[in-house]
Amino acid sequence: AVTGPLRTLLDLAEVATLEEVEEAVGKARVARRVTPGALVAYADAATGHHGAGALKAVASQAKAEGFTRSKAERKLLELVRAARLPMPETNVVLFGRERDAVWREQEVVVEVDGWAFHSGRYAFERDKLRDGELAAHGWRIVPTTWWQLTQVPYVIVARLSAALG
Repeated sequence: AVTGPLRTLLDLAEVATLEEVEEAVGKARVARRVTPGALVAYADAATGHHGAGALKAVASQAKAEGFTRSKAERKLLELVRAARLPMPETNVVLFGRERDAVWREQEVVVEVDGWAFHSGRYAFERDKLRDGELAAHGWRIVPTTWWQLTQVPYVIVARLSAALG
């Protein structure tokens, strides 16, 4: 028998780490297979299943934080929260393109550029167009990478704090 995405995630939550469940939930959301609200409701209804608590915890956190597409974006939100900075909107369309983290009131955007999707000539040019479009509208861009988020997080927090004012 084939199980649907909600049941698959519930079963995974029984045997996997929270980080693995978080990653799987993120991938299911990117594929538009589930929503945080549906996950919370499904976990609530699965009383007695050993994965229900873990799935509900991950889904509730995702619902509270907003949509993230990557582990790096989740790491950014952890840093923002730890630094007690205002929480951004995540993965929202601004000037016709999806942005990783947006603070509308302060007109600040953080773009998390991973090597896998941001290396090579095409990606380089695409990223420059993306950043130039924001700058032309007067927005401040705080670019970062996974390495920076994990190895020098204080630099990112300082830059973001300065940009947010």
